[in-house]
Amino acid sequence: MKPTKNKLKGAGNVAGPNANAGLAGKGKPSTQTTGAGAAGNSSLGTVGSVSLKHVWEIAKIKSSERRLSGVPFEGMVKSVLSQAASIGVVVVP
Repeated sequence: MKPTKNKLKGAGNVAGPNANAGLAGKGKPSTQTTGAGAAGNSSLGTVGSVSLKHVWEIAKIKSSERRLSGVPFEGMVKSVLSQAASIGVVVVP
């Protein structure tokens, strides 16, 4: 393939058919009221639920990883909570 303006033709760097970058009225509508749109699958609704106890256990397992050893446990729990929310998982008490 021949490069064209720092892009390879057909290299997968072209927006897909559902991309809405710069196109008003195209793509899936967001349910988020502020900002440019919700992250992940959260705008598509819920995909499941998990208890706060399970979030705590996931954070406990993640905190045992060497690369995350400097992160405080409270920060690890918040990270798991935000990751769950971004993919559409609801955390219940």
